[in-house]
Amino acid sequence: GLTPHAFLVELRLRRGRLRLASGAAEGAERDFLAAVRVVERQRSAVDRESLRISFFDTVRDLYDEVVHFEAVRRGRGDVALEFAERARARTLLDRLATDPDDSNPSVVPLGPQQIREAIPPSTALLYYYALPDRLLEWTITPGSIVLVERPVSREELAGLVADFRS
Repeated sequence: GLTPHAFLVELRLRRGRLRLASGAAEGAERDFLAAVRVVERQRSAVDRESLRISFFDTVRDLYDEVVHFEAVRRGRGDVALEFAERARARTLLDRLATDPDDSNPSVVPLGPQQIREAIPPSTALLYYYALPDRLLEWTITPGSIVLVERPVSREELAGLVADFRS
């Protein structure tokens, strides 16, 4: 079975989804954020390869849920951007953890304000996050963060990228 940490993340994610479906958005948010805290405290929560793949899928689903919740339900693009960046950092950490030459990788996600401060004047950064049913696109400048949603699924997006590449 799953490790206690992986089980707790799965449980919080499912309970959060049930709460969200029943209209209890505050409770759902508490469950999602509690699951994120567990994920971020446990760098290698799962040891066996077969369980690791399942756990990483759960982690992806969790971050997707939090980013969607903050961006779409709450309209808080800056908070959603922070979780999108944390998801990206977690994915990078998970990939580095499989590298036997790097025994202690460290990746620190940037907050929205840190990203804005790192952008040179007269420059804009486009930041994308693909959710299952839409693409979120942030345009970040030193003075603003603007979020736009595009109604395109991950599968459609993959097809568009493949068409563009060919």
